Amino acid sequence: MVNIIFCGIIYFIFIIFDLMPLAKNKEYKAFWFYTVILILTYAVHILTAIGVQVPSPAEPIADGIGAIFNVRS
Repeated sequence: MVNIIFCGIIYFIFIIFDLMPLAKNKEYKAFWFYTVILILTYAVHILTAIGVQVPSPAEPIADGIGAIFNVRS
């Protein structure tokens, strides 16, 4: 629980110092991209903190790269 609270504070700091200036400067593409990344990473963090087994994305990434470069492992 302390881990989730501490990480929440860190994410709040990211929002204040990184995300809010993007909104003020009307950089909406970067703002929404950053928002989506923050939400996804915080969700994965909370899931791992409560003990949910999150699958590794390594194999699908390797398959995708193999398909792009026509290389099979």
